[in-house]
Amino acid sequence: MGAIDAFRKIWGYIDKILKKAVTIVVALVVIALLLGGITIIALGVTYEPTLDTQVQATIVDTENNTEDGGEGYRDRYELYVTYAYEYEGERYESERITPLKKDLQFDSEVARREAIEEKYRVGNTVVAYIDADKPDKSGLEKAEPERNIGGGLIMIVIALFMSGWFRRRHRQ
Repeated sequence: MGAIDAFRKIWGYIDKILKKAVTIVVALVVIALLLGGITIIALGVTYEPTLDTQVQATIVDTENNTEDGGEGYRDRYELYVTYAYEYEGERYESERITPLKKDLQFDSEVARREAIEEKYRVGNTVVAYIDADKPDKSGLEKAEPERNIGGGLIMIVIALFMSGWFRRRHRQ
């Protein structure tokens, strides 16, 4: 057996080991993507409380904040709103726009100012949405957890694509 034959034999072993390693890595990535996608979908549907009860709320405070977007990016104009409401004789106060969001964001100072003038001026009455089972959970906007489902679906589709591509590649 010559040196070339020995090299070919060793390279054959290395190639088999590498193929097995790649198979394991791809399988782990596919599993991680599938589990991640399923988790994102599950959390997107169940994490945010259901804000299904309307109550009258009063704006008690507003706070403006401007975040510098940096070079090449727009500034972000934020508005933090504190509101108070009563439910079944209890008084509650909240800063939540939705259960997961504390600020309203605007593209310009003018848009933020208009929002304050039209809706969020201190003393204005607005509709707030609460979870009747947990009335301290509230928002000025209804939460839409469905928006989180898209990321999970994308992860699952990528995982399925990768597993199909990988199987086709290794059948050849």
